[in-house]
Amino acid sequence: MESEVDVARMVMRVRRLADLSQRDLAARVGLSPSTIARIETGQGAVSVGLFGRLLAVAGLRLLVCAADEDPGAEREPARQGAGSRGSNPDADPHWRPGSKPGPGSGPGSEPGRGERVWPVPADGVRDNGGRRFPAHLDVDPPDEVPALRRLMPRYDRPPAKGWYRHRPERDRRRAREGTPADHPTAAELRARQARRRENERRLRAMLAAAAPPAPECTCLDGCHEVAACLPRCPCQCEPDPHRRE
Repeated sequence: MESEVDVARMVMRVRRLADLSQRDLAARVGLSPSTIARIETGQGAVSVGLFGRLLAVAGLRLLVCAADEDPGAEREPARQGAGSRGSNPDADPHWRPGSKPGPGSGPGSEPGRGERVWPVPADGVRDNGGRRFPAHLDVDPPDEVPALRRLMPRYDRPPAKGWYRHRPERDRRRAREGTPADHPTAAELRARQARRRENERRLRAMLAAAAPPAPECTCLDGCHEVAACLPRCPCQCEPDPHRRE
């Protein structure tokens, strides 16, 4: 499908919103007026970086959205006056980078028609060499060690920071559990580790509370000298294993 962005007309929209002539816009972005003229007539190639700089002059920016199933359903937007900036695409505070994705919207979720598509998290987990994991595969937390690695551990390298599964195993797991939104981030892994430590602490506290109290020792003084209970000791908490009855 061809791009629906008309760069030439969008640059003209920038000049109208910012009240700039071609010469003024060219000075703002460091180009010649003739280059702006060629862009507006569709004769000049515009890179993504340059297009972003041109949009920024009018307080606009590029967004990536899911394609509409019916390109013809898009209609020309209403005319905007020179003092208007249109609606803010980030007016909803619930879907910002790093926020928890919800159904059908937000970072990492499956985008609907015309919805914004977010990039992968900047702090996604990396391997011990500082490299990102393959984007098309799913990454498990480091504590979910694969069965083969548990049977054949590696002691000649640092502990793994994550595990990924190749396509066949990935597809089987996706069929059972669904597709994860994104790779886990470093902050999510730290929070997961903190939750595990807290759960372990609570479990130890519960086990200690459920354990029967230790009996009070009433050994005689002589028991401590021989490191065992004497025959006449009423406690008999540590009977002498070598004593014959």
